[in-house]
Amino acid sequence: MQTQILRPTANGTYTEWGELWGSGTTHWDRVEEVTADESGSYVFDNTWNGTERDGFQLSDTTYTSIGSVEVVARAARITTNDNNNVRLFLRSGSTDAQSPAMTLSTTWNEVSYSWTTNPANGQPWTQSAVNSLQAGVRNAMSGSGSGGVGVTQVYVVVTQGLDQIIRPTANGTYTEWGELWGSGSTHWDRVD
Repeated sequence: MQTQILRPTANGTYTEWGELWGSGTTHWDRVEEVTADESGSYVFDNTWNGTERDGFQLSDTTYTSIGSVEVVARAARITTNDNNNVRLFLRSGSTDAQSPAMTLSTTWNEVSYSWTTNPANGQPWTQSAVNSLQAGVRNAMSGSGSGGVGVTQVYVVVTQGLDQIIRPTANGTYTEWGELWGSGSTHWDRVD
């Protein structure tokens, strides 16, 4: 199976995360790097209502047969508060789809969530649908406290093709197991 990585190229519909750290002048250029720069530059949110989003337009895919779209973010809790979590989201057309809350630690780690169909219509992914996607992060903090969530890298992994199940249709080179149980008259039709 082949994969292609799509990186942010511009801000998306949402730029609600309140703080930008490090180099860069916009939200998207804090998270687009190929090698994560950890705390060198990142977007940061420290509000506690769990609704702020930062979304990014992406580079285009060249795949026409798409099996899944996975959003990946490198994120961390900026303090030790246990309620500092994040959700990943896709924006397809006017539909926002989000992952469950991802538990973070105070060290930078990758979190990811995959969609096998387009959340806007429940249909298989198309190249044009993926090329118009926005991907990003959503604050999933709850309760009250200090600190917040930092995200230093966001990208999308597009997987070409669909998983296929291939079942036995005949015996292979070896049929050395001595006993056959149940219905069937050959080795392969006991396991197909």
